[in-house]
Amino acid sequence: MPLYPKLMKDVKAHNDRAKLLNVAQYVGEYIERWGDFLPESKPLPLESYTEGQELELSEEHRVNRFLWAEPLVTGQGSLSDEYKASIRFWETSRVGSAVVQVKVWYDANLNDAVDANENTITFTTVLLEKRNL
Repeated sequence: MPLYPKLMKDVKAHNDRAKLLNVAQYVGEYIERWGDFLPESKPLPLESYTEGQELELSEEHRVNRFLWAEPLVTGQGSLSDEYKASIRFWETSRVGSAVVQVKVWYDANLNDAVDANENTITFTTVLLEKRNL
């Protein structure tokens, strides 16, 4: 393969990965923002979630459609429907917090599933819920 086309392909792959990392950071901030709301202001407080359940009760995966989403504007415009995230409760036995497993991906074919050829970022974090004192 000639050098220039390979270089262009590598640059595109790097840019795609960088944008996905930005979306993953946004999802992490979204989880933190969710925890900052008081339990009575949410459709379901943290203590009512069970292991394996999605944070988004509608099981919506499009990041730009999350219930408490704030507009995320990237260098190329606003976030498209191809950027998806799954925020699933992994450990709910804690008091006032839970471990969540997050998967963020670029859903090129919009089938709402992670395919082998799609970029994915997975991380685990602790969700803390704000409490009235």
